[in-house]
Amino acid sequence: AVAATEKEDMLVTFVRDQMNKIIRELDQDSNGFLSMSEFKQLMVNETAVRALHEVGVDPVGLVDFADYIFDPESQGTTADSETGELQISFEKLMRVVLDFRGTNN
Repeated sequence: AVAATEKEDMLVTFVRDQMNKIIRELDQDSNGFLSMSEFKQLMVNETAVRALHEVGVDPVGLVDFADYIFDPESQGTTADSETGELQISFEKLMRVVLDFRGTNN
């Protein structure tokens, strides 16, 4: 049981690191937040899609829930001060992404 928990923790850390690196590349305005358009770019990034599969997240399902992910009332997203586009922090996005996993083991 301990080994399974450690393996799970390592996998989540690996995916978090992979996604963080990709998001930094996609964060066009370097504000530390991901906009809806940046999120859509993330969902077609081959490395990101592979990383999501690694932790049991269906990228297609995630895209289907994009409106929920960027909903200010449910996720606490904010609007970009210049464009008005909704955006979410990396940490909040990762919490939502990991909630979309089919399994926690």
